[in-house]
Amino acid sequence: MVLLYFLFGLVFGSFGNVLVYRIPRKYSISWPASHCPACKTPIRWYDNIPVISWLILKGRCRACGAPIAIRYPLVELANGILFVCAYARFGATARSVVAAGFFFVLLVIAAIDIEHRKIPNALVFPATGIAALILLAQAIGSPSLLPLVGSSEWYVPILAGLAASLSFYVLDMIALVVFKKPGIGAGDIKLLFLFGLVLGFYVFEAALIAVVLAAIVGIAVLYIRSKSGSSDSYVPLGPFLSLGAVLTVLYGPQLVSLYLEVAGIS
Repeated sequence: MVLLYFLFGLVFGSFGNVLVYRIPRKYSISWPASHCPACKTPIRWYDNIPVISWLILKGRCRACGAPIAIRYPLVELANGILFVCAYARFGATARSVVAAGFFFVLLVIAAIDIEHRKIPNALVFPATGIAALILLAQAIGSPSLLPLVGSSEWYVPILAGLAASLSFYVLDMIALVVFKKPGIGAGDIKLLFLFGLVLGFYVFEAALIAVVLAAIVGIAVLYIRSKSGSSDSYVPLGPFLSLGAVLTVLYGPQLVSLYLEVAGIS
């Protein structure tokens, strides 16, 4: 079963690469078929096997020799691992399918944010709609699938999403007044509402993990770029939010317990 989840993860990761490339460019995700961005030659099925084809081709297009970004096998492999993590956390259940789908969306969002510095509504809105439909189905008696962390009545994740997005909107307004520029992107605020639907009030744990990691990396990046004379200190928050959400799904309660133990709070 682990192998099955991993293989499905690789296949979905390959589709994720299509989304990463096409959504920011506003291309259709269904047409034309996969092709080399450099020479436009359609990619044959045997050159489109996740990870393996990239290795066989040594990261280059068979037709024109143009380099194929290492992002392609990395996204495929990462998604395979994330699907296995969903299985390890929830077993072969409907909740593992929901978790795997959530992880897939997070990975694609992180990859797009790293490359294009944006979190696309084309991903966040459909994912939010699906999560809302799952919660509404629970309200009329369907099995409980959300939140993925802890348990609660169906409406609690909606309240958590509103609270999280509103909190970060207020922080953004404060940053705008104090620093004269936005501190948090609109895409991040919308993403936090989705996190609330999926994680319940553990959304704040995911956000805290993201902010701490982003601050550490941001300071390091600022130091390195100042040494090189670069003035660009931008660090996208989306990848850290995604990582925080994944860690919260997998270890949320344990991390809270560990923090309370270290802090000496019983």
